[in-house]
Amino acid sequence: MGRWFNWDIVSKSLLVLFSLVVSLAACEVALRTFAPIWQRYYFTWPPGLRQPFNPDPAVLPGVRGPAPFAINADGIRGDPFSPRQRYRILAIGGSTTECAYLDSAEAWPHLLQDDLNRALGRPVVWVGNLGRSGNTTRCSRLQVRDLVPSYPRIDAIVLLVGVNDLQFRLMDGDHFQPYRQVAAMYDPTMKPFFKRTEIWRRLHLLKTDVRQRLRHELLTLDESGHRMILARRQRRAARRVLRDLPDLTSALEEYVENIHAIVDAARARHLRAVFLTQPALWSPGLPRGLDSLLWFGRATLEGEGSRDYYSVEALAAGMERYNDALRATCRSRGVECIDLAAMLPRDTTVFYDDCHFNESGARKVAAILTDYFTRSGALSGVALRAR
Repeated sequence: MGRWFNWDIVSKSLLVLFSLVVSLAACEVALRTFAPIWQRYYFTWPPGLRQPFNPDPAVLPGVRGPAPFAINADGIRGDPFSPRQRYRILAIGGSTTECAYLDSAEAWPHLLQDDLNRALGRPVVWVGNLGRSGNTTRCSRLQVRDLVPSYPRIDAIVLLVGVNDLQFRLMDGDHFQPYRQVAAMYDPTMKPFFKRTEIWRRLHLLKTDVRQRLRHELLTLDESGHRMILARRQRRAARRVLRDLPDLTSALEEYVENIHAIVDAARARHLRAVFLTQPALWSPGLPRGLDSLLWFGRATLEGEGSRDYYSVEALAAGMERYNDALRATCRSRGVECIDLAAMLPRDTTVFYDDCHFNESGARKVAAILTDYFTRSGALSGVALRAR
């Protein structure tokens, strides 16, 4: 046995392993204890992310000029935090909040900030943009629970939600699973232990930074929007147009559960929560010129390919069911809800595709929100504190 088992080698190996474990533990403790506080946040976007866009107005009606996409040091699309800010609002949602093809100053969250400050006569309101393409209420509930508390004082959150929840339900087809069945994929507190360490998170951020620097962009959009031409062509060449929606029961139940979770988290943090119903271009009898702008609605059905698309009428009906669920939930919880979907025209004065706002649409959204916040009286105390 002595030929095959060398205690000296084993003891040295154990010593090396023990030293490695102690070193990693010490590094973890040091990072958690002495690292700058901002580095311990969860992030919607990597701090300092930069990406240029130069949208083609022939593809995106109502959008012109360069649109640089810039994220501040706190992972937010917006101005940095400042002691001068007396009222802080976070806009949360998907790509209709993100407004990637609009310059930061043209996106509706920033326009809301400008309009409110103009109404108050001084720059004391801050509006940060936490929108990100593809985010559903699964993401929003975690942002409100885990991300918002890590920022300096936030007074209110504005949530534009629903369209991605509908889209993911349609695209998942028969494979759709409610959040409670896939929570570990979204919730960082449910990930394996090693993925919750500060060391792992730093390495992940480093990888993200390297990818960005090598121009493997985190935004899936192309610079000009020309990728949308192919997406629209694929919809027009659909093998089948599906006029009946799948069973949305479990998806709508999950959507309502997520809204309740957001409300609970907001109230626990004493945050004012304002929900917005999701506007969209979809409507029965949509004129052909507007129909050509659409690219949403791809279906994934059991045993079928992905060349089937839902009709405009089906998409409109599905979006209305999600908006109805939001309206009803807000009423039952006594939460503020602005019926944005009922207040905007369904044409190119608002949208450049199915649901994304062009420059004029963003201004309309900001004007509606400015009027709401001003009339609600919530900012009257802000003006007094600013004096």
